[in-house]
Amino acid sequence: MSLGQRFASRGGMVFLNSDSQVIDVRELASSSGTLGQPVANTLSFSSAEVITDEQVVSSGCNMHDVIEGSTHYQLGARHYCWVMDSALSQCTNGCFIYELVVAGGTEKVVFPVIGGMVISAQND
Repeated sequence: MSLGQRFASRGGMVFLNSDSQVIDVRELASSSGTLGQPVANTLSFSSAEVITDEQVVSSGCNMHDVIEGSTHYQLGARHYCWVMDSALSQCTNGCFIYELVVAGGTEKVVFPVIGGMVISAQND
């Protein structure tokens, strides 16, 4: 797969400066190690934690659709967002919030960053 196809399939992060210009792009890839990369190039996430709809609202999360056919979609994810410095204590260093299809409906889960590169919420 090309970088663009991998990004569309697995997701990634686009870093913008204060003028909303793209300054870096990082694709997401599952790994049990650092793949030989410096810690500054990796992110580690905790396991999923179920959260309430009220917590999602208080986080300021602006949900986006998961691309149909992507790996995340096949695993039940339908919507997602990235949150940082929100009302959710586990998102101090950033986190992904997903809405998942589960038996009997949907649930919201959060995957907090627990280590790796330092991401600033500031638009420098």
